[in-house]
Amino acid sequence: MTNEIDVNQDVVLLPLQTINGGQTLSTPDQINLYAKGIIFYVTITAGSGTSGVQLELFCKDPASGNYVRAGVSAAMTSPGTYVLIEYPNGQNNLNYNGPLSRTWQVRVVNNDSVTYTLSLGCSVIK
Repeated sequence: MTNEIDVNQDVVLLPLQTINGGQTLSTPDQINLYAKGIIFYVTITAGSGTSGVQLELFCKDPASGNYVRAGVSAAMTSPGTYVLIEYPNGQNNLNYNGPLSRTWQVRVVNNDSVTYTLSLGCSVIK
């Protein structure tokens, strides 16, 4: 199932949940209608480690259906709310300096051995 996202809309990508050490959580495909960039909100309510969790942004190749990793965040290692902005020729917390693709998804990767509890939301921006 895909979710169509219109411009300047807030979306809950992953409601509050746990992610075990070594686990990866993926959002459903998101369909971008007109946005160029995105603001991610990662709220970690429990868990603390050294390697932390990272956000990975993937673009979907329309021809093959394969996902291509476009960017990755720095590690988030302790409770708090993290704001990650990705916008062409602007602030790039995921180290990707391009526009948001038509179909995209986000993966949260736990690089630690501890369990984290977190939620993920976003605001798509024109």
